[in-house]
Amino acid sequence: MRVLLVDDEPDIVSVLKQGLKLKGFEVDGSTDPLKALEKFQPDYYDIVVSDIKMPIINGFQLCRKIR
Repeated sequence: MRVLLVDDEPDIVSVLKQGLKLKGFEVDGSTDPLKALEKFQPDYYDIVVSDIKMPIINGFQLCRKIR
């Protein structure tokens, strides 16, 4: 399963990425929601995990743009 992880705090991205990888997930992490949008490819990721409160665009806006 491929996961796109988005959070503006690098430590959170790092810890969650490590934990998910230990459980067998393939994880791409980003601390910048706009760069995450650039990375996003339909039908490539199985799930997107995002923080809600982020600068630039929040998690809800990110979700709407991905849809």
